[in-house]
Amino acid sequence: MRDFADLTDRVLRGLGKAYAASAQTLNTPGRSVAVKIDHLYYLAIWPAFAERIGRYAGILPRTVEETLVHSGNLVSAGPERRAALPLRLSWPGGAAAVNAAFLLAHFVERGLALYGDVPDPLPVSPVRISQADQPAVLEFFTGKTPPLAAAFTAAA
Repeated sequence: MRDFADLTDRVLRGLGKAYAASAQTLNTPGRSVAVKIDHLYYLAIWPAFAERIGRYAGILPRTVEETLVHSGNLVSAGPERRAALPLRLSWPGGAAAVNAAFLLAHFVERGLALYGDVPDPLPVSPVRISQADQPAVLEFFTGKTPPLAAAFTAAA
């Protein structure tokens, strides 16, 4: 039986260590494995986020995903608990199509505060999800609080 409390702490520690090693791990459009899209969620590039944090946590990317879904810190959809969906993103000076997952902001910020020496929450990044992808995001979040409308843009 997996000890998800221990694994969750290892993921938090890995997140803090990764950010301490390079602040570009989070919130740098076009470079980061996750960006804060509103006060509720970070959008994570998937599976790059699990791979990077897994390296710092000393666990496999699949275990990172399983731990985050099991602990409720990674939004999942459907009975198969799908963790990611394809989205189009844009930010000033850039755009990308990515496979994206949604992490609870308070989880990320707890990891940064405990293990990354970041006492205050990071600001919301300028990255926005294409408004054309909003119906897919809303469907993905069925029964859960979706990202705020400000996380979407017509420009992507």
